[in-house]
Amino acid sequence: MILLFCAICFQVHHGGAGTTAAGLKAACPTTIVPFFGDQPFWGERVHARGLGPPSIPVEEFSLQKLINAIEIMLKPEVILNFDIWA
Repeated sequence: MILLFCAICFQVHHGGAGTTAAGLKAACPTTIVPFFGDQPFWGERVHARGLGPPSIPVEEFSLQKLINAIEIMLKPEVILNFDIWA
């Protein structure tokens, strides 16, 4: 799975612990769309560390919010934050 994350610019997913860990280990900016359990927690942690935008709760998901999240994930300062937390 980590090889997949090395081939992408960013990730948008549900925020499961394993998916979040694999993407972050591959230094992949992350947007989490939580819908259950501990997923909101991981979304908050990713954002607090500057490794992605605020999570988008599934019931609030929209095309415009996804576009905004992608724009944030592609900012150089988000990529550079991975060096700080490595």
